[in-house]
Amino acid sequence: MFHGVGYMAGELEGHNPSNKPFVTSPGYRAVCTGTTGLAEVLHVVYNPKLISYEALCLLFLRMHNPTTHRYQGNDKGTQYRSTIMVHNEDQRSIANKLIAAFDPSKTEVVEIGSVQVSPENREKFYRVFGENRRIVSSIEPATVFFPAEDYHQDYLEANPDGYCNHRMYW
Repeated sequence: MFHGVGYMAGELEGHNPSNKPFVTSPGYRAVCTGTTGLAEVLHVVYNPKLISYEALCLLFLRMHNPTTHRYQGNDKGTQYRSTIMVHNEDQRSIANKLIAAFDPSKTEVVEIGSVQVSPENREKFYRVFGENRRIVSSIEPATVFFPAEDYHQDYLEANPDGYCNHRMYW
């Protein structure tokens, strides 16, 4: 599996009707202005024989706070929005079903491909984020991926005391 931190455009309301990035070679400083239409993303290339797309989406929901609209921890702005960038309609459908499975009115186990969302999963989710919180992650079409600068890659390995709010929440 390959992963890398970088930037990608999606459907940022009011910014990007053509779904194309406003810049051709963005850097962290430009993306932080919130005017590029780009989001800071983790790009994952995976082998579906080893891990399913459903399992990756569930991991995404577990390793950040999907109940915050345009911020993560101390990082605020549209570039920090909670978003799943999809490459096709199958991925969009899976992401939508997984988000819907966390509706608090559901009491049964919901199966989405290789993943099951149980009442216990929902209970853990709402215990961590709050009973009245809902998943607000957007689902946007993936576009061009721009790798972030080298100092942004494997950031916590190079900066063990650095700030990061991504962890397994539940």
